[in-house]
Amino acid sequence: VSIDANYSQFGDYMQRMVEAVSEQWELLGHRSNLADGNLDTRVVLTFHLDKSGRVKDMQIAYSNATRAAQLLCQDAVISRSPYGEWTREMVNALGEDLPITFT
Repeated sequence: VSIDANYSQFGDYMQRMVEAVSEQWELLGHRSNLADGNLDTRVVLTFHLDKSGRVKDMQIAYSNATRAAQLLCQDAVISRSPYGEWTREMVNALGEDLPITFT
């Protein structure tokens, strides 16, 4: 899992989010019956993270994976939301929401 965020000053928050998504992705992956053909594939998700830590407007920006694998990736992000309220400092710097790209 990788994340592309423009505001590295909030790295602790983003790191916790990445860890939560990674753990969920691993858990869902172990429970699924996805074929080995999905091992070398890529799914790029774009979404907005709002100040309450909720995921909104998720889209698949790119994928060469099966539909089942795409859904697993989306679920790994959505099912762990919300990721926690932003601090006042984060809201002042980021506004009401932040565009995120997960690969």
